[in-house]
Amino acid sequence: MKYNYRHNLVIGFHGCSKQTLDSLLEKPTLVKQSEKKYDWLGSGFYVWENNYQRALEWAKKSRSIKDPAVVGVVFTLGDCLDLTDKSSLDKLKQGHKRMAEDFDLADIELPTNKNSKTDTEKDLLLRELDCAVINFYYREMEKVDTVRGIFFEGGDLYPGAGIKSKTHTQIAIRNNDCILGFFKPKSTLV
Repeated sequence: MKYNYRHNLVIGFHGCSKQTLDSLLEKPTLVKQSEKKYDWLGSGFYVWENNYQRALEWAKKSRSIKDPAVVGVVFTLGDCLDLTDKSSLDKLKQGHKRMAEDFDLADIELPTNKNSKTDTEKDLLLRELDCAVINFYYREMEKVDTVRGIFFEGGDLYPGAGIKSKTHTQIAIRNNDCILGFFKPKSTLV
């Protein structure tokens, strides 16, 4: 039995434009996966797990979104590379080792994680190394349906806190078949 296979339903929220919200509600097969070189969890359709407010905050902050909105997503994790799980972390560490060996043989420098110019908290928001390792792992070692991670981001929640103000769980859905449906969140519930 594989413990990394998750059958339970998960609710996520995707920050987007009003146009994307309407498109996904009308045609749920129009899912567009992000493939930016700095995506925290590699390529995928990104959602915040149970965090409508964070998705809306992101959509409002995005310079490319003129009419911010949030679409709700019901999905399963399926075969998940869960970065809160020791066995998944061990697998990803092996992925990094293999990728580093391949890059070394090809005399290519590994990408690095970097701070964004606008990030005053120095949270390494541009995760080029992490993205490359996860995409390498997926391509060369094991195809997974989703990648899940917790990110400790933002300043201290209060003086002396070990809790960060923007901590969240994010999931990159790589296999669109895991998505069971989309919904328009009720603003009265959030």
